[in-house]
Amino acid sequence: MSYSTPCNTAAWMSPMKLFEYAAAKQPIVATRVPAISHDLDDETDALTIPSDDGVALRLARSRLEKDIALATHLVASAETKVRA
Repeated sequence: MSYSTPCNTAAWMSPMKLFEYAAAKQPIVATRVPAISHDLDDETDALTIPSDDGVALRLARSRLEKDIALATHLVASAETKVRA
């Protein structure tokens, strides 16, 4: 398989990096795939976006930069969930 060949990794990916972001108290923007949705709730622990939507990624990042209360809430909720 070459790197240019599309490959669906959502079925076997690990959300470990997201747990590290939560433990480091960083707001999370992640794609909506089962491995992530199983552990993190959209608008509660993270902002989730479609995996192929660069505009949604840019808007989510901008939203977190502008809405510090939301970013703070997401960080606290994700960190609490991960540490439990």
